[in-house]
Amino acid sequence: MDLVAILICTAIAILAGFFILQPFTDFHPERVREVDQELSSKQAEHDRILALIEELEMDHAIGKILDEDYQMERSQLMRQGAENLKEMDVLRERAFSKMEQDERARSLDDELEAAVTQLRQVKGRQGGQFCAHCGAKVLVGDRFCVACGEKLSGNESRR
Repeated sequence: MDLVAILICTAIAILAGFFILQPFTDFHPERVREVDQELSSKQAEHDRILALIEELEMDHAIGKILDEDYQMERSQLMRQGAENLKEMDVLRERAFSKMEQDERARSLDDELEAAVTQLRQVKGRQGGQFCAHCGAKVLVGDRFCVACGEKLSGNESRR
């Protein structure tokens, strides 16, 4: 095998390695939050308890379970379900409080953006000048026209 073939095989192997390892090196900032995972597992537990209650009801209806056993099992499953629902409520409260904090931060960002936009509009109104070369509107402090690129002399016509 000559040197060129060895280099080509090595390059292909390196590219294949990068391609295979790429999913492990990607950064995903939008990971599932821990509270969402807990809430999901509690929801699955709730669904499992409901399925058990439904199965217990059916077994009791067809006579597979005695009345005493049915009452005892049903009350135990109902207690588990109630505890599970309380835990889900606590988790939802934690999740919503985090979402509310995020929403407040976003609304503050929006307010700041609106204030900056308003200041830019006020500054833009102060600079009612026009380019002597193409007639495009320019702002105070501009050294070049944004439309044609012509250097501004500083004595463009005021509005």
